[in-house]
Amino acid sequence: MNLWKNLDECTQIETLIEKGMKLKKAELVELNIILYNKLCNSISEINKLETQLISKQIPHNARGAGRKSKLDIDDYNKLMKLRGEGWSLTELAVQFGVSRTTISLIINNKLTIK
Repeated sequence: MNLWKNLDECTQIETLIEKGMKLKKAELVELNIILYNKLCNSISEINKLETQLISKQIPHNARGAGRKSKLDIDDYNKLMKLRGEGWSLTELAVQFGVSRTTISLIINNKLTIK
């Protein structure tokens, strides 16, 4: 993994500098630039890992609290088919046991069905 390689190289460079190697000023500046770049790369790798971990976290509603959807994907497909056949919002609402508003939101893609 790049993160561990970068950190290992940073440690090696710091060790060389601490041992007081007789380096020219230009070499020290170059080593510091390399060290800075390695640290920036390490921070970037940490940020990527953090983003991955956050995306894999348990959802807030992990225990299944809250309202359960009355419609599933099969109902959605049937609803859209019937709407295409000319059924009114009221007829669809009665058929599926939901409000006209819910039917309207689903048809206009403002409410998703899982």
